Amino acid sequence: MYKIEVKTINDDNWYSNAMRYETREEAEVAALDLAARWMLVVDHRAVIADED
Repeated sequence: MYKIEVKTINDDNWYSNAMRYETREEAEVAALDLAARWMLVVDHRAVIADED
């Protein structure tokens, strides 16, 4: 499982939410979609999700 993380303007921290994706590709598509809708995003990545 993968999750997306984003960075925002003037912030060095990575942020994510509870959404999980089966593949890295699905997560990347979701990250690009979020970045297109949320103008504060300056970087994104797909990472392996920890078992919460």
